Amino acid sequence: MTFYRFKKFMSMILSVAIHTCASAGFISPSMKFQIIQIPLMRHVLESFSVTSKPLLILASNSPRRRQLLALADWMFNVIVADVDESMHQNELPADYVLRLAETKARATASRAHADQIILAADTTVVDGSDILGKPKDNVEAFAMLTRLRGHTHQVYTGVALLRLSDGLLLK
Repeated sequence: MTFYRFKKFMSMILSVAIHTCASAGFISPSMKFQIIQIPLMRHVLESFSVTSKPLLILASNSPRRRQLLALADWMFNVIVADVDESMHQNELPADYVLRLAETKARATASRAHADQIILAADTTVVDGSDILGKPKDNVEAFAMLTRLRGHTHQVYTGVALLRLSDGLLLK
């Protein structure tokens, strides 16, 4: 995916996320967001009701997730959720990532403020019928990438948003 297509894709994802949050009452009516298109198809997310304390908590240790939020100029804090990521017996990949995203959001809740929203996510790769976990080291990561090279595999990502003020969970 080219950088141009990636940015266009991220703009679409942000638009859908903001619309979904607003429709569900997840974002208060006083918060207004807009996505502005500027020359060269660069997109900027603006917030008109910014507080000094970030509204968003990212419950992830993922450098990529931090990068994506920073790319959108979101103010956020990171609170790493330490949860058991083992699979349940006969659990489907989509159910697995959604369960972990919700578990991470709820595990982080006690360390956030009541007026904040927690964003948690989990991603897994499926090769055939094998769900691949996180590699333990560089050697295992290299072996995993070698295994996946040249054939189709699936990537599943589950996302959970938890509004602490009333416990509303979107996933």
